[in-house]
Amino acid sequence: MRYASRLALIGPMSLLLLAGSLRGADGEYTTSRSYEEFLELVEAVQTHALSPPTRQEMLARAITASDPANAPDDLAVRLSNAGSREEEKQILADCFAGVQWTKSLRERFIRGAVQWTSSVVSIEPVSELDLSRQVRANLYVGIGIQISQNGEYSVIRKAFPRGPARRAKAKDGDKILKIDGVDVRGAGLAKVVTLLRGAKGTRLSVTVQHGALPPRELRMVRDVIPIDSVEGVTRRADDSWDFQLVQDVDVAFVKIVALKGSTVSEIRDAARRIEGLGAKAVIVDLTRCSGGEFRHAVMLADALIGEASLGEASLGGQIKRTGVSKHHSDGDLLFAGLPMAVLIGTNTSGPPEWLAAALHDTGRAPLIGEGTRGSGVVVSEIDLKSGFGLRVHSGLMTRSNGKPIQRPPRAVGVSGAPLVAVAPKRDVDEERSHNVASRIEGGVEPDVSAPALARIAAALKLLEDKTPKNKK
Repeated sequence: MRYASRLALIGPMSLLLLAGSLRGADGEYTTSRSYEEFLELVEAVQTHALSPPTRQEMLARAITASDPANAPDDLAVRLSNAGSREEEKQILADCFAGVQWTKSLRERFIRGAVQWTSSVVSIEPVSELDLSRQVRANLYVGIGIQISQNGEYSVIRKAFPRGPARRAKAKDGDKILKIDGVDVRGAGLAKVVTLLRGAKGTRLSVTVQHGALPPRELRMVRDVIPIDSVEGVTRRADDSWDFQLVQDVDVAFVKIVALKGSTVSEIRDAARRIEGLGAKAVIVDLTRCSGGEFRHAVMLADALIGEASLGEASLGGQIKRTGVSKHHSDGDLLFAGLPMAVLIGTNTSGPPEWLAAALHDTGRAPLIGEGTRGSGVVVSEIDLKSGFGLRVHSGLMTRSNGKPIQRPPRAVGVSGAPLVAVAPKRDVDEERSHNVASRIEGGVEPDVSAPALARIAAALKLLEDKTPKNKK
């Protein structure tokens, strides 16, 4: 979490930071231990990654990244000629003869093994990976604020609805003066975040000041902070959402801003409220939705499509090293009987693209807007005994007809091995004119093209014939 603005949401797990990845004190590491950890990493990469490098390539990278001075000119040749793992371990020992295996060296060695490897997204302490899992599961623990640094003060940029800070009357723009009586003016963002975090149920006080008003003390208890992944048109006084469109009260509007573990539950709640409104149709907005876990996209597609009569067809699937997997809808249908339209755009990226394609290909909803980004790689996470967490490209999302979501690869990496596809960047003109090419290159194209400001109007027009109006 190395940003100018941070979320002070997560519990004690985040306090571990790098400590979780570096077991023991300096001097406890040996060549044998480091090589064993390296082999665990290699097995994880070669088991899960779509296009993994060889073990020899990874070892050469690890040695070179640790300290280039320790890498002999013939390192690649020696590793290629090694006939066993014992010989590889001996080469490693020769390269680091007389060198102490410190925490820093061991970390450079492990990280270096996957450097320039296109199949690997990242390698980081398991503690930090656990944080991102809590975020994706919508199980944040903390006080529910986003803060940034402004001069000597850490400032609350946003107090999230239903969070402890919001309930304690924290305001956007409050300067943080003290935390549990500790003066934090000039302390820096990292220290402030550390002091704000803690376990669920623990108490803290935060002294803040808004503008020139007198300082005030906020008392709160750390708790799970639910952050909406499903939004409506306007937020009510009780922080719930109103889903009724102003332009047409017969049409409900649901905006999915993130795919999380709670999204299906949130959209079920929205569907119950929308049913109570007597809506005749629903618009689902995916234009701000990017990233997330593929499994959450599958769960949401299942809920929105239900037990569709698809015959042998599927919602789509993914290509893995072990073969092709397909997903079928077998759940209860949300918004049953309501025509649906889905908004997509250039910011719709990753699993939300697959979701849009599934809704389209099953005939559940037409798509309106602009072509999506074409980012269709599935990411898997593997916890290692060494304390590191590995994120790898493990699959490629496919539509029901087998067409990949991912755009073609471009040349990245250094090994010459087959590379995982990476979506190329496009300028504004390309974004506006790529419609035909994208049908071949990946991504998801709309049935009706419409710029951002015209998408809702286009959706309403498309739904008009399918939406029985209330009699006046």
